[in-house]
Amino acid sequence: MDIGIVVALVICLLVVFVIKYVKTDAKYKHDLEHVFANRPALTGDEFYQHYFADTGVSQDVVVGILEILEQQLDIDLSRLAAEDDFSKNLAFLFDFDSMADVAIVVALEERFDIDISDKEAASAKSVNQIVRLIHKKQSEKASRFNSSLVH
Repeated sequence: MDIGIVVALVICLLVVFVIKYVKTDAKYKHDLEHVFANRPALTGDEFYQHYFADTGVSQDVVVGILEILEQQLDIDLSRLAAEDDFSKNLAFLFDFDSMADVAIVVALEERFDIDISDKEAASAKSVNQIVRLIHKKQSEKASRFNSSLVH
């Protein structure tokens, strides 16, 4: 095959990829702005105070989860709400990276030194459910540790 034809094919493929990426990125940003429209930006501490301060969940858990979500999804989630749902209004976040949910679960397990079953991961769809799952797993772990000290 002529080198000129190969170069032309490579350039065409690159152009198609760039066009697709730009369209996807623009839609992603549009969808994100639509979901977060008219919401105030909150720091991790403010998010905790607004949604979880009265729940018994530690601030470290909530802020840690927010940090993981932002790192794994590579977006600013300062306008996130506890009721946001990754299977509904935030489902588009996984259109771009279908393995992001797996990476989030692994990061949560590593950060909080817990195990999350596939069933638990699948049932934790909203931010609130994720926070409560991690809190529950940490509480169970602490309870097992404390009972092992007694025996």
